[in-house]
Amino acid sequence: MKNLFTVLLSLLVLTGCDEQPQSASSALVDKALPKITVQELAFARPVTLPLQSKPTVINIWATWCPPCIKELPDLLALQQQGEFDVITIATDREAATVTEFLGRYDWLDLNVWHDPMGRSSRDAWQARQLPLTLVVDATGTVRQSIAGVRDWDHPDMIKRLKQWTE
Repeated sequence: MKNLFTVLLSLLVLTGCDEQPQSASSALVDKALPKITVQELAFARPVTLPLQSKPTVINIWATWCPPCIKELPDLLALQQQGEFDVITIATDREAATVTEFLGRYDWLDLNVWHDPMGRSSRDAWQARQLPLTLVVDATGTVRQSIAGVRDWDHPDMIKRLKQWTE
């Protein structure tokens, strides 16, 4: 039984985390982004997303996902540039795991919300693969659903983000 659990867990990790960039087929594209409830990291208070005032990049990730970790510095740089709102949603079981992880890499300035076990984002936003990024325009319409790693602060990507959200 223990071996079966190990095999199943390994398959989940291997299929749930992808480094190769690809468009995720999503029924969300060109539709209003459904609202979900996530939690603040520090206080676990519920918050309804999206909270947006301008085009937004929403990234769903986990601390155990190497491709997710690879793109977090780029998302922080994109956030600091200020042209787009950047919302990241950690799907780890415990908020304390996420907070400790962010502190270890000095990424505490990254805008992170917590969706325990990814339940809300999986149900409402079809986040079945990590990392998953939704690009949302200022009206709240999903313009792209992208699975895998991207170089989010590269000038070519910023140009694409602007085109997608115009």
